[in-house]
Amino acid sequence: MTEKIDPQKAVEWLNSQWKGPKTCPVCHNNNWTVGEDLVEIRPFMGDDYIGFVGGSVLPLFAVTCKTCGHTLLFNAIVAGLLKLEAAGTKSE
Repeated sequence: MTEKIDPQKAVEWLNSQWKGPKTCPVCHNNNWTVGEDLVEIRPFMGDDYIGFVGGSVLPLFAVTCKTCGHTLLFNAIVAGLLKLEAAGTKSE
């Protein structure tokens, strides 16, 4: 099952953090969308793509330019959109 975030909360966090113009660095439009599905980046394991089990994962949410497709990724934990327990780690 795919982990979801509240896109409106993501937009609120982005607006509080994103200083300066919010134009796309590629096409210079201001036409963004925030996805509700979390995505992840895993450490590169060389040729062992199938055998990856465990390890660390960065939970991210994507902000995509609807004009050119350029995509920015933001850490969902830092943004307060995902609790550490839900990300597979335990807080101390």
